[in-house]
Amino acid sequence: MPEFLSRVNTWLTTSVHLRGIIEEKFRQKDNWDMKITVMSLLSEMRDKLTKSITVILDLHTLSSQLLDNLDTMLKVHGEKYQNKNCSLRFQVRDREEAMLVDLPSKSFKVNPSDDLMAEIFKITNVQPLLV
Repeated sequence: MPEFLSRVNTWLTTSVHLRGIIEEKFRQKDNWDMKITVMSLLSEMRDKLTKSITVILDLHTLSSQLLDNLDTMLKVHGEKYQNKNCSLRFQVRDREEAMLVDLPSKSFKVNPSDDLMAEIFKITNVQPLLV
């Protein structure tokens, strides 16, 4: 079976998601077959399956400038993308006190694009969570 998977791996790229069944062929020992049931692009998968984006903020690095930068970036991003299917959540953490406050936004939606993820990381230095 590893030989089969190595052959499949040579023509796959990182931008395709395949779902299928790998099974041994009928009455052919050590002869495997893969039946692809679903094929889709990873960018489409993220748009379809992501329910929310969580921006993680450290309490000690929280400032009005950081919040203004996030607000400006989210407004620009909102104008750029019309398809907004993910709710936005903020999580404020205090590591010293071991506390966590979850702040969901009920009305604000975003699109989980690569540039949004990169901008959030650039501003907060923490990778946002996709749920």
